[in-house]
Amino acid sequence: MLQRIQEATAEEAAALLPELYRLREEKARRDPLSFFKPLPWQEPFVRSRARGRAIIAGNRAGKTHVGAAEALWRATGVHPHRPAKQPATFGWIISLDYTMQRDIIQPKLQQLIPPERFSHKTMRVQDAWDRIILTCGVCGKKPKKTGDRSDPEKEAWFCSDCHLPCSVIGMKSCDQGPQKFQGVALDWAWFDEEPPKDVFDEVMIRLIDKKGDWWLSMTPVNGQTWSYDSIYQPWEEKRTPAGDLEVFSASMSDNTTLDPVEVKRAEDAEPDEAMKAIRFHGTYSVVTGLIYKSWDPKVHEHETLPREFLDDEGKIIEDYDTYCGIDTGRHFAASLWLVDYFGAVWNFDEYYAEDIPLSVHARAIRSMCERWGVWPTFILDPVSQFFVDLADNGISCTLAQEEVLAGIGLMQDAMKIDYTMQHGYQVTGRRGLTPRLYVIRPNVPRFLRERKRYKWAKPPRTGDSAGAEQNKPVKKDDHMIDGARFVLQYRPPPSRPRAGDTRSAIEIRTLESVKKKLTDRESGRTEEEDSGD
Repeated sequence: MLQRIQEATAEEAAALLPELYRLREEKARRDPLSFFKPLPWQEPFVRSRARGRAIIAGNRAGKTHVGAAEALWRATGVHPHRPAKQPATFGWIISLDYTMQRDIIQPKLQQLIPPERFSHKTMRVQDAWDRIILTCGVCGKKPKKTGDRSDPEKEAWFCSDCHLPCSVIGMKSCDQGPQKFQGVALDWAWFDEEPPKDVFDEVMIRLIDKKGDWWLSMTPVNGQTWSYDSIYQPWEEKRTPAGDLEVFSASMSDNTTLDPVEVKRAEDAEPDEAMKAIRFHGTYSVVTGLIYKSWDPKVHEHETLPREFLDDEGKIIEDYDTYCGIDTGRHFAASLWLVDYFGAVWNFDEYYAEDIPLSVHARAIRSMCERWGVWPTFILDPVSQFFVDLADNGISCTLAQEEVLAGIGLMQDAMKIDYTMQHGYQVTGRRGLTPRLYVIRPNVPRFLRERKRYKWAKPPRTGDSAGAEQNKPVKKDDHMIDGARFVLQYRPPPSRPRAGDTRSAIEIRTLESVKKKLTDRESGRTEEEDSGD
């Protein structure tokens, strides 16, 4: 068609242009991956031949998009700068949890993957993919499964026509723990956001057999963690062998698809210089001061639980899932949490006591649960020595994860406020609500007290580690706040709507409730004044 246009007269070329546009749109639908054009800052990453590559960039810089394109190039064998070594590959896409995979990575893959190369997918939970199976790269036929059907990691997929292997993309979640990353050989692995160190190390072992490659796309929201010591600093100081590692950086402003005025406005609104460097420029910074700075009492704190959570007797409606985070020791703390239909968590009661027998604590927790009509999922401090003792007292617990910084990051994300959006739709008025964490102020005084005092530790000034940079919270007055972190690290899914209630009805009811709260707050009205109208 291009040749015909070049050889045509002006009138003939004008007549052919609509057909050219139609062919282009058809190709874009058939092979969207071929239309992916790296941003200027992404181009060096795409061209790099290093076996390990790390994109350490600000939020919204485009790191996940180019990471997804890289994964599909590898799986389909059409990488523009890396010739395919074999007809098929087996690789992993590793996210922090399946919710992030479903909401962030899957839409990118769906946007880029050529439909004709997509054979089928297997599912895990909550609409999260488990595996993506591609068609044969030679004849295009769908593959058939062989191997150990009882172990998905040992399955193999071969074309039924030319009997060649077909590419498989496995979707992994860091919250599975390092044990779930064992026993396979990988051609490549992509980490979207910084994984725990033990997960990263386990995946590196999986790449040995096939001399596989890896890449990491992350924003250093937790400060100078293991990735700074093991990846960024060795590369910056040129201590890594040639061809082994390359690091790329980008700021939010380097994403030319974003409005620079909006980027500048958001950056100017960030009061914390360390978080500004991290989130907008992708720069490692030592995090100091108050940990949960985005807390706004007018947004996060409520006087009572919303009425839609309670039955006529004032107890929690059984359709809502509840959780209890427990931190044990001389200081014993337990907090009750409800998860609504949108995945937001509500801290609605707590228990705290010191230096009394465990049986008394257990009895108090049972009484608190009975008062609300709930029997929650109990999530316990992972280093607690009272796991068996609590079970003997009628409270069977699940152990929380040990990654403190990852848990703090989840808490910070849950508290983060966007003042124009609420659960994905626009809210009228000057202020909208978007955090995923709320508390009932009169019921949780200990949590609120600890939140105000929870700070990052300062680097030591004396001793062998004087001046060393670190990111650790001060371990003082943090028992209730730790219990809250345990619940967030459990990554509770949204509660399921009650039988006969539709999602649209829930959204409408919740939206109206939010709008009313906003209107009341801005006009200075209280619920008591409203009820007396």
